[in-house]
Amino acid sequence: MRPVVEGHNLVRVFGRGDKRVAAVDDVSVHVDGDELVILMGPSGSGKTTLLAMLGCLLRPSSGHVRVLGKDVGSLSSRPLSRLRSESIGFVFQGFNLLSALSAWENVAVVGSFPGVRLGPLRSRAVELLEEIGLGHRVEHYPAELSAGEKQRVAFVRALFHRPGILFADEPTANLDTDNRRIILNLLRQAVDERNLSVVLATHDERIERFGDRVLRIEDGRLVA
Repeated sequence: MRPVVEGHNLVRVFGRGDKRVAAVDDVSVHVDGDELVILMGPSGSGKTTLLAMLGCLLRPSSGHVRVLGKDVGSLSSRPLSRLRSESIGFVFQGFNLLSALSAWENVAVVGSFPGVRLGPLRSRAVELLEEIGLGHRVEHYPAELSAGEKQRVAFVRALFHRPGILFADEPTANLDTDNRRIILNLLRQAVDERNLSVVLATHDERIERFGDRVLRIEDGRLVA
């Protein structure tokens, strides 16, 4: 099986001269289909930078990334943007919901383009929210939602376009124990039932058991 995502000899440098820092230093990694990979590392280890490169949000200083067989480095801005919007989902620690939009609108907004009818977008957004137990909250705004509910909205927003891979950066860091378990079970279920691959970056050792494979990163390098 061809890997869904591959990173080869990835390096990402920030700053110059005496202030030069290699946030990621010669890392090679792959993610297979239907796999939940835990990227474990302390704060400042480089896991968010690595996640951003694999998710096509950040170009490496050197090395190359392939997503669904496509060499990301060869893509111009427009096809790269299309690849991100159609094939990749993201869930972040800070939820990134728009305060002026309701829960269903925050989900559907990723599919809102000129000429696209609102009705089907709303139907799919509501269906996804109902699947994760938020059918009674579809018209509520982020200020009216708990942290766990906000992260569930962010989760289904990432699934809206039926991506092939989802990147989650510390998605449980702001959640209590019960909501952390809900989000992790949703991610596990997405892999097992939706044929989705997931890369989850975290520093929380308790999350290891939810993954199929654990990669550890320290000081920008993968360690045994």
